[in-house]
Amino acid sequence: MDQLFHIAICATDVTNSIYRRAKYDIWFAIPRAICACRMEISMEEIYSKVVAIIIGCIALFIVPVKILSWRQDNMQQTYILTETICFVDSVCNKGILYSDLYTDYLNKIQKSDKIYKIKLQHIKNSKNNTENPENSSQSPNNSENIENSFEKINSGIDDIDSQSIDIDYTEQILEELKTDGSHKFLENDIFRIEVVDNSDNVVVFYGGCIKDEDY
Repeated sequence: MDQLFHIAICATDVTNSIYRRAKYDIWFAIPRAICACRMEISMEEIYSKVVAIIIGCIALFIVPVKILSWRQDNMQQTYILTETICFVDSVCNKGILYSDLYTDYLNKIQKSDKIYKIKLQHIKNSKNNTENPENSSQSPNNSENIENSFEKINSGIDDIDSQSIDIDYTEQILEELKTDGSHKFLENDIFRIEVVDNSDNVVVFYGGCIKDEDY
């Protein structure tokens, strides 16, 4: 009888042991699944944080550099415009361009980091050419063409038709500065200048009418 009772107890213990083992296996499996989910969530969080860090770096470093570069270009353009206005007004007030004055202007413009090209233009007045026919190579209808060109004074230097208007361009003016040391204007002539960058983009454009012949 005792032996039978002992066998029954052992069988019960085996059953309970199997049940407990299965129960423990279930509980061990649940944390693994939870850890896997947490691992997936953490990877997504890491990815989002990396993206946020990259965007933050762009906002903190690249954007301020771009803004600083834009402000520097704006200040540089303002400086060039100021020097160009002084240069053109000086020529318009005296009616003559000296080589020293042009060289001084170039030195001021080239102080900046960028390299600029200067385009000069001398548009001659039709009345002056009529009074001095030996200096004129224009047709009889040139007066009307000149008046039309003065209406286009704000257009680009290369936009005016040099066939119908007596115009001295950069090469002619610089050659005269080299040989004679000066380039003379007559009253009511137009003196214009363009400052362009290496891509031929116009940085500054300014012009004026010759007021006097102080030479």
